[in-house]
Amino acid sequence: PHRMMRKLRAAVLIAPLLLSLDVISAFITTQHPINKKVFVQSDGLLRAEKNFNVELNEFFKSPVPENIKDYVALRSDASKEATDFLKTVVSPPGDPGVPRPLSTVVFASIPTGLVWYGYYKFCVEEELLAMELEAGKIPR
Repeated sequence: PHRMMRKLRAAVLIAPLLLSLDVISAFITTQHPINKKVFVQSDGLLRAEKNFNVELNEFFKSPVPENIKDYVALRSDASKEATDFLKTVVSPPGDPGVPRPLSTVVFASIPTGLVWYGYYKFCVEEELLAMELEAGKIPR
């Protein structure tokens, strides 16, 4: 009975992702060699040919409200804004990446019960994705 509940919970959590036609089609198309073509649109945002990782990133961003997406969008001036502890803690992902020392990560994560650490990981992942796209690599 306990084992069955675990499987049921896992199925419920994974089902929306698997049922998304975009994610399924992205997974199927990544089985073939992927062209590394990367281009920049006129709005300055990095765009890449669709692959599973880019599709997955967009899938999880889709339910997020627009005002939050606008705040956490990759910015070129984010590292210039991060001049003190508080500004570094709330700074969005940047290009180039915003340096966040280990002491900042620890002092911001402990009082928030590791909630801020999740935001930190999100920022780092967004910065790495942008770097891979910019370098013409297939995002991992």
